[in-house]
Amino acid sequence: MVDRSGCVFDSVIVSGGDGKNSADWADTFLRDIHQGFQALGLESVHLRQNETTRHLLAQIGRDWFARGKTFFLFDLNAKIPVLTRPGTGPLPRFSLIVDHPWSQAHLTGFHERNLLGVVDRGYVGVPGYGRVRRVFLPHGGPPAPDEPITGDRPIDVVFSGNIIMDTALPPAEYAEGDAVVKTIVTDAVERIVEGGAEPGAGLCQALEKSGFAIAALDAKTAETLVNIVSGYSQSVFRERVLNGLRGLRVCLVGHVCERLGRQLPETFFQETYRTFTDVRALFRQSKIALNIAHKFPDGAHERIWYGMANGCAVLTNTTPYLRESFVEDESMLFYQRCDLDTRKIAEFVKSGKTGAIAQAALPIYRAQHTWTHRAQTVVGTMNAVWPDARAALQTLFQV
Repeated sequence: MVDRSGCVFDSVIVSGGDGKNSADWADTFLRDIHQGFQALGLESVHLRQNETTRHLLAQIGRDWFARGKTFFLFDLNAKIPVLTRPGTGPLPRFSLIVDHPWSQAHLTGFHERNLLGVVDRGYVGVPGYGRVRRVFLPHGGPPAPDEPITGDRPIDVVFSGNIIMDTALPPAEYAEGDAVVKTIVTDAVERIVEGGAEPGAGLCQALEKSGFAIAALDAKTAETLVNIVSGYSQSVFRERVLNGLRGLRVCLVGHVCERLGRQLPETFFQETYRTFTDVRALFRQSKIALNIAHKFPDGAHERIWYGMANGCAVLTNTTPYLRESFVEDESMLFYQRCDLDTRKIAEFVKSGKTGAIAQAALPIYRAQHTWTHRAQTVVGTMNAVWPDARAALQTLFQV
């Protein structure tokens, strides 16, 4: 039994995903956190996002309120239409933002009473968005198996991610605007790639050098710029890291620019598109799950947890957050920036050490990093922020 004494909320509507391949990753996340809420003793329903979402939210809300339920909405990227009535406050809500907050221009209209979950600890303090509360909520993963997944793993390394921007072109080529805009983008990318800045910080520094401030930009311009500098620098990092794995059998799942596609080593094989469900099956055939996500310098991407849950050793860019739980070369493989110890990784693959690392990581993951643990953070935060949730729901649903 879950002790729910002192809890405000007893139920949650999880909304998002569309049941289509294009949103397979979102369906997976939301299903797993939906089950996490249920494991904590909350009534939970997973409502996929479509043209009837607003209507169904209202219908479920009225039904649950009439049953005496006190509930909140959990969604991804705050894209669900907000339920309101004239003269009322917002529906209690927690929205998990799965990218840099500046890449979501619509967040400027988010009600300050509700909560934004951010997947990197540094994103809690990024400027903008008024007094909207932000909470660090890193990605999570599925329930872990009781025993490590065994079996043949013919793939040495699997990486799921795109490399869309051709880094043979200068970053300014991707920026629309005058010479000043192109200079800002070029400067920001250099600060991120060579200086180690987080994408938002690199952009702020480049803006300031050119006499601008991020606060002076409208939300759409900030979104465009951060997406360019983040996307380009991410392509640089991914290409450099993958080049360090030459000689290993690497499965690359995702779209890559034409030039890079022609230059892939002969030991690499590319799957242009796979659903997230397919990727999870590839994890079970791989010794190492590779993560290249420098835009989360103090967080963790979902491929870490889903790879780990499916029996992979994880090779990832280092972050302070991950080092709080995992020990280098014992329960996780780390690299700094783009600097891989290729010889060590190859030796670990050949010797079977990757299997020992995967086994050592599994109990740590099971104890701290599933979506059920993230659901616990969400519920605890919502209980603290919304002691008057029942009264707020009454203004919305009382007939």
